[in-house]
Amino acid sequence: MSPSKRNSISFSELRRFKAISKDIADHFLSDGETDWDGYRISECAKIVRSYHRPSGGIFLDPLYCKHPHCPQCQKNRAKKYRSQIHHLLDEHPELLLGNWMFLTLTVRNCNVDDLGSTIDSMIDALDRLKRRKFWNKYVLGGIRFLEVTESQRDRETVHPHFHILLLVRPSMFAGNNYVSTNLWAKHWQKALSAHYEPVVHVKRLNGVSSELRHQIVSHAGYCLKPRIKVLDRHRFLVLTDQMRNRNRVRSFGVVRKLLSELQGLTAFDAIEQLEEARQRHEPEILAWDEKTAGYKPH
Repeated sequence: MSPSKRNSISFSELRRFKAISKDIADHFLSDGETDWDGYRISECAKIVRSYHRPSGGIFLDPLYCKHPHCPQCQKNRAKKYRSQIHHLLDEHPELLLGNWMFLTLTVRNCNVDDLGSTIDSMIDALDRLKRRKFWNKYVLGGIRFLEVTESQRDRETVHPHFHILLLVRPSMFAGNNYVSTNLWAKHWQKALSAHYEPVVHVKRLNGVSSELRHQIVSHAGYCLKPRIKVLDRHRFLVLTDQMRNRNRVRSFGVVRKLLSELQGLTAFDAIEQLEEARQRHEPEILAWDEKTAGYKPH
């Protein structure tokens, strides 16, 4: 799949996410301290510039709000990050000859009011884990994703956890060097300084290059999925406040180095096509219409 296809968006997608965004914007608008957040999200993709592609069809260029809790912009960032990973694997196919694993590190549920401090403790614990001897011996790099899910049993608590895509040395899976799930759990417990053994999941990603690429990108996409379920207003406002200024995604090691080297390159053909379309054609300006839940000429 070409980068332009990976990053394109349709009117049907925009309409669906506008409906979800309205509920989230209304939550923010109900509180005087967050009404600006609500206004930003309500204005997201309200104006769309439509260009004719030189190759045929149209290219939609919405004016996004880029708010961290806007579901449209969350999906946009997820598409962008998946495209970066595709581009990384295109530029460095040797990575598909490496050994990858998908690691999930959890902690016990915490009260939603304690979420921020719990996440900070988890980040500190992960930093300690990275300094352990076994990590430096086997782990080459990776991407860390932060996810927070709602508790199914206790409405006052949430479940923060890390998903981590790891690029590791082949020797990590060989003989006595093998790091089992139980051993990962013990290392994570020590890093947390926890009196309980946390739940840890380990999955090895393997297959030929095309299969491995699909697994890597699919797991990243799972971690970056936008929020679809909207919580009740109070819990939502507390949770978003606790998540403020805390990065959901962070790369490290050789993966971070290679990704940073790609930043100066044009990672997205879609951007090039948009620039070409801008130079050749005047856009049609479309505006969101609440009554019809669709776009009309502005």
